[in-house]
Amino acid sequence: MVSSNPVKAFAQWASVRAAFLGLLFLIGCASADVLKFQDGKRLAHNDKPQEAIQAYRDALEENPRLVQASLNIGVLFYQQGQLAQAAREFKLVLEQDPEYARARENLAITLEAKGDTNDEAKIEAYAEAYKHWQVAMANENRAEWKAYGKQSIERLKEKLRMAGEPDVDIPPSDVDTTVPTFAVAPRPHDIALVIGIEMYKNQSLTASPFARADAERVAKYLGELGYDSHNVAVLINERATLATIRSRVEYWVSERAKTDSRVLIYYSGHGSTNPTTGDTYLVPHDGNPADLLNTAYSTKRLYRDLADLNVNQVVVMLDSCFSGKGSRSVLMEGARPASDKIADPVLASRRLAVLTAASGSQVNIVSQPKQHGLFTYYWLKALLDGQQDLAAIYDYVSPKVQKEANLQDVQQAPSLWPGPEQIRGEFTLWDKP
Repeated sequence: MVSSNPVKAFAQWASVRAAFLGLLFLIGCASADVLKFQDGKRLAHNDKPQEAIQAYRDALEENPRLVQASLNIGVLFYQQGQLAQAAREFKLVLEQDPEYARARENLAITLEAKGDTNDEAKIEAYAEAYKHWQVAMANENRAEWKAYGKQSIERLKEKLRMAGEPDVDIPPSDVDTTVPTFAVAPRPHDIALVIGIEMYKNQSLTASPFARADAERVAKYLGELGYDSHNVAVLINERATLATIRSRVEYWVSERAKTDSRVLIYYSGHGSTNPTTGDTYLVPHDGNPADLLNTAYSTKRLYRDLADLNVNQVVVMLDSCFSGKGSRSVLMEGARPASDKIADPVLASRRLAVLTAASGSQVNIVSQPKQHGLFTYYWLKALLDGQQDLAAIYDYVSPKVQKEANLQDVQQAPSLWPGPEQIRGEFTLWDKP
């Protein structure tokens, strides 16, 4: 049994912490970032964790994509019992590489420790740890860690049952255990901004279930479909502030755009509607529900900025809704159901298409068994099945979403602007070699 004393409870993880130490490793070249990384390793070995963390931070300043530095910072925080900080570092690693099994396993271990030491967050922490172990096992090839992962899953199932959560045995969906394996042509100039906001800064905004999982999996699939990792930006939860989203759309995308670029903007999270004009908004992590007109991101502004790009095509995909109902919508004061609107001059550019999870005032739902937004799940399935053309993807996704939503007595029909027949053959998401 885990001790109720946080210090004693944390001590019970000594064997796991010892395993973590094996993850502090060298990289075999001598660039500035690696030299600082090596300084961090040396300081950690000499039992100087704060200095080691700073050295790893310095390495990340030199090379923000040096995920091993974030991984090792997380290990050091874990060793000091700073579980929230450790979890944050492991999540940062997964935002850049969702398939990094070590980071996901470390995160699962950290979350289980959090549940052991925090009765109020016990169920949430155990459930998240359980999910991460399930996903990690799909990418784990080391026999000893596979065995440890299976033990951890069974242990967490029992802990959840003891905590009053008996219905936990939900396997990961097929889109989480599989990736596109067919040959694709590299697209070095294609650009993607992937946003997933599950947890919001303001406590009065409810969570948007599985938005993080949606975004992480979308980013992984794009890499498999030919997108250069340097051209895929992933903003999850606290990284998806209004200022950051605007900066990425208005500067980061335009700086990278070439005339042959295909641009994809993917958003999973809450939407909202202006009750006076009917204009729609995406709710960032720091959105204020009392002032969404000034703290949310106008889709009209988004479409206008994207339509101005001198690129081959722009596709916007929104797994949210604007009805004020359901799991992915926020109601502004005085709001009424309204349809998302795109100005005709923007559509006239013929370079912009928008695919949304629901139409007008419909509710957008998530799938507990699939652990994703229903729309995103079937979009990923379409990609797995080799669909390339946006209109064909819509033809694939729409009836499946409608059928499954109807089984829950919900009306949800994805929408494509312009209509599928107007753009058939004009927008593709990936290329064959």
